[in-house]
Amino acid sequence: MLTDKEAEEIERKRKSGVSSGPILLAWVDGLLADRKERVRQLQYLRQRLNQAFRYLDGLVRDVQTSRPRPAAVSKAKPLYCPSCGQPYARAHGISPDGIAYVHADGRECRTGAPTQDESSAPLR
Repeated sequence: MLTDKEAEEIERKRKSGVSSGPILLAWVDGLLADRKERVRQLQYLRQRLNQAFRYLDGLVRDVQTSRPRPAAVSKAKPLYCPSCGQPYARAHGISPDGIAYVHADGRECRTGAPTQDESSAPLR
């Protein structure tokens, strides 16, 4: 690759009219344009490498400051059903505004929404 000094000298001679024909001039113009593009790419690469260095340096610095590690996640305490008071495995919503609590043994308690028996009972 040409040095900066050599490239500047070639450009000066090119502009001053020193030439050996149109084909040679086209080649020189192509080479100079290629060099400028490569220099631009190298500058961008240097910028990205500097950015990566700062990022990785920050990660290492955080490890070196020996921040306390987060405590191990303990097993969650069981949640209790508001209807029967027993722990439940999962809960899901029932429209409108009801919640069903499903226990580990498959039993289900409902709150808020009318049960099947209440909604199918005849009105008095």
